[in-house]
Amino acid sequence: MSEDRSAPDDVAREVARLRLDLAVQPDRWIRQHVVAERIRELPPPLAVEVMHALWDGAGAGEPVSQEILLDLATTRPLEESLGYDKVRALYEAAVLGGRPDVARLFVARGAAAAMVSDPDRENEKLASEPLGRRRAIARGRDRFQLDRLLFDRNPAVVRNLLENPRVTERDVVRIAAMRPTTSAVLNEVHRHPRWIGAYRVKKALVFNPYSPADIALSLLVHLLRQDLYQAARAETLHASVRDAARDLLARRALGRVPRPLDPPAAPPPERPSRQDVMLALSRSRRRTHAPGEDARARLDPEELSRVLEGARRKGGVPGGGTGSEPPMSGGAGGDGRGSED
Repeated sequence: MSEDRSAPDDVAREVARLRLDLAVQPDRWIRQHVVAERIRELPPPLAVEVMHALWDGAGAGEPVSQEILLDLATTRPLEESLGYDKVRALYEAAVLGGRPDVARLFVARGAAAAMVSDPDRENEKLASEPLGRRRAIARGRDRFQLDRLLFDRNPAVVRNLLENPRVTERDVVRIAAMRPTTSAVLNEVHRHPRWIGAYRVKKALVFNPYSPADIALSLLVHLLRQDLYQAARAETLHASVRDAARDLLARRALGRVPRPLDPPAAPPPERPSRQDVMLALSRSRRRTHAPGEDARARLDPEELSRVLEGARRKGGVPGGGTGSEPPMSGGAGGDGRGSED
């Protein structure tokens, strides 16, 4: 099992590429296909380790990993984006590699509750209105009619509703929490680039027993601890969702926060002020030097850096003979150049 694990450097490199995609492409609709294509091109063991790294980072609350994982999940079902052969190879690699968190994403496609599929009962509130008329109303301004369309189970109607600027987050939460409903309607909410960013929408999708398990799993890593605890105990949710919630809770309880995928960049060095330079020169003049020798000629760049750093650490002017001077490499009485003198 261990010999199939990809090298950490390879995993970090591929995750860095995904992070770059996130930075340069703000459009989620385009980005989700780019992410799926990158996963499809990777060898299965490496792809599994990359997805595991994203799951770990997302579970620890890293926003970038959460966004990338969400981009991948919104290309559902993954079988259509990656192909059946690729999905099967990824699942087998996840099982052999001991990555159950990744394996769940490929096999959990059902829901805890049976889906509603009766087209004659798509909207009890507007039962007499044909589909074309309801789609037109969903693009309109009539607030009373829009409220009645929140109960609609046709994905085309819901798609128009989600694009309507008069629809609010509260409306979308009601659609995501509606019971009974259809998987197509919940998928429209899940894949919408604007509304899926709202925490309340994510939570409503996770806790809806009619949500397909792969949708709920992709959103679990975004939940707060108290909501994860509730999901782990909710008997109305799919068993794989409850198991994943328990796994995330256990990781957070043990403090298993992964190391950053990219080390933070070092802050640029501060440019010393004119006052700092003059103080350093004044300090160097108190040293013993040859008659007629300019003190500035004796103060090399490394010495200047050490003097300035010592001054900043002490929060004031370095004085002579008071113990406030930083240690020098040439000894207590040296000038930083050892035996050269």
